Amino acid sequence: MEGSTLYVGNLTPPLCSMTPLHEHFKRFGEVVNMKVVPEKRYAFVQMGNRSQAVAALDCQDPVGGEARVSLKWANYDIAAPKQAKPPPRPKPQRFTGGSNKLQVAGDRKVIMPGGGGGSSGTAAEDEAEAGAPAAPPVPGAAAAAAAAAAVRKAAVQEQKDKLREQKAKLIQVSA
Repeated sequence: MEGSTLYVGNLTPPLCSMTPLHEHFKRFGEVVNMKVVPEKRYAFVQMGNRSQAVAALDCQDPVGGEARVSLKWANYDIAAPKQAKPPPRPKPQRFTGGSNKLQVAGDRKVIMPGGGGGSSGTAAEDEAEAGAPAAPPVPGAAAAAAAAAAVRKAAVQEQKDKLREQKAKLIQVSA
């Protein structure tokens, strides 16, 4: 079906619908697809194969009996499948302050605000020092990254709550 689409231009208002165009082009073979744009007065007609489209193009009878209607090859096939878009790239994470290093707190890792806990310069080296192997990045792990972010957020909130409790106890003791 490649190369079987025709452009029909300068359509008159009675021809700006699928019925009269289909009636004209079905004489030359199977009409696979049609796209009519009445407000701009043109249409695309895709025939079953190229030889049917050539027959319609070579026909001396004007489309719908209107001599001023133009008929020529379209620049593309309207029924051609669209290529799938690649998945969106993840946005880079930006850190505005503090450190993005992890500290081991019990059996889980917690982001420590304002300071790392490792002596080296990278998170992978810090994990190696803590005894945890560095995991290779997994393509398409957006859902896992979102879940990890939620866990980190919950851990930070838990730390904040503990600090508030300790502060409240200190205030009660000093009062």
